[in-house]
Amino acid sequence: MATAESLAHELRSRGWNTIASLLNVTVEGREISGTWVCEIDDDNQHQPVDVNVYHYGPNGHVWQAGTTTHEARASLPKTPLGVRRIAGAETHCRDGGMATTQTRLGDSLKPNNAGVVFARNPALGPTVALLIAIAFFSIATNTFFNIDNFSAVVNQTTVIGALALGQTPIILTAGIDLANAAIAVFGTILITQLVSGGLPSPIGLAVGIVACGAIAMVSGLLVTQLRLPPFIVTLGMLAVMTAVTNLYSGGTTHPVPEGLLTWLGTQTYLFGGIPMTYGMGVTAILFAITWAALAKTAWGRHVYAIGDDPESARFTGINVRVNLVSVYIVAGIIYGFAAWIAMGRTPTADPNAYQTGNLDSITAVVIGGTSLFGGRGGVAGTIIGALIVAVLRSGLTQMGIDSNYQNLATGVLVIAAVAFDQLTRRRMS
Repeated sequence: MATAESLAHELRSRGWNTIASLLNVTVEGREISGTWVCEIDDDNQHQPVDVNVYHYGPNGHVWQAGTTTHEARASLPKTPLGVRRIAGAETHCRDGGMATTQTRLGDSLKPNNAGVVFARNPALGPTVALLIAIAFFSIATNTFFNIDNFSAVVNQTTVIGALALGQTPIILTAGIDLANAAIAVFGTILITQLVSGGLPSPIGLAVGIVACGAIAMVSGLLVTQLRLPPFIVTLGMLAVMTAVTNLYSGGTTHPVPEGLLTWLGTQTYLFGGIPMTYGMGVTAILFAITWAALAKTAWGRHVYAIGDDPESARFTGINVRVNLVSVYIVAGIIYGFAAWIAMGRTPTADPNAYQTGNLDSITAVVIGGTSLFGGRGGVAGTIIGALIVAVLRSGLTQMGIDSNYQNLATGVLVIAAVAFDQLTRRRMS
């Protein structure tokens, strides 16, 4: 693995004589696409010099490769006084020396450019679209704009929203999971059968959630160890899980035992007047935990780095295979919670339920601004995407629009979202 010292040496040996960057740097015989930038801090010319090596991926994401110290100032180039901006590195003078501040590729674009603002905030566009849809349906119908309807719309998004939540980190790594709904449906059958057979509800529920995580882990291992495309692996897993679920259930529905398994469907009132279910609360907690994991932890930064450029992520010291498998495990556990939420909404375990749940979850993620090509997007966009789909279907239904036109509108939104993502990527590059 390339160290920060070897990378810094490589840059200098290639004639790096100012604070600048090099494209396609070759380190240890391997070409690393993207932009490598060295950050120098030499407050005192008689003291050691710290060189921080950063990598700029094609989507503008930045992660640090490491830090090294060089004793001799003469071995490092001098930078002219004043301010310069050269291919992603901004240098400025300060007392006793100079410093370098890393900036993302594309930061030299005008900050008031609307395209740049939307590019840097993937969830902003979907949020605007959601507000426009709510305003439109509120004007077009007399029944849409009320608390009860909004609560019903949010409640309708809980299962697909949870599936989309698990799908999000997988898509952030440039993968996809076509088996997520099938895994969740198997979870409902497994949990129902275990508890109906006499196992205590908490244990049966825990076994089902762990089983969903284990099944998703198998997909992750196939992707990482055999290096098979995620699309092919999860397409095969979809067929396998559909068959296993039907065989295990006998092809018939099973009533869900009351109690813990149906508790998430219990309705309560928030602040004394806003109707909600416990399933809505659990879904919100899942979103909050996943957002924190992706935005505030090293694991989350690794997920974005892998989606941005897995080869460069490997050179920065990230164990790509282990992190990818962990992404699938986390997704599988979330699918297990989606199964619990589904049992609360419909107290029967149906092996044929949520047959389009995989596509609906992908739709929510993509409409929410997460790139199918990885490295861009997040949980906030997934929430908005799931709500957009639910608002669209609820509003069109209340307007008396045929369901075929609802599917047509959803399909157009997906194509538009992917097209916008492509344009954004080109602009940022």
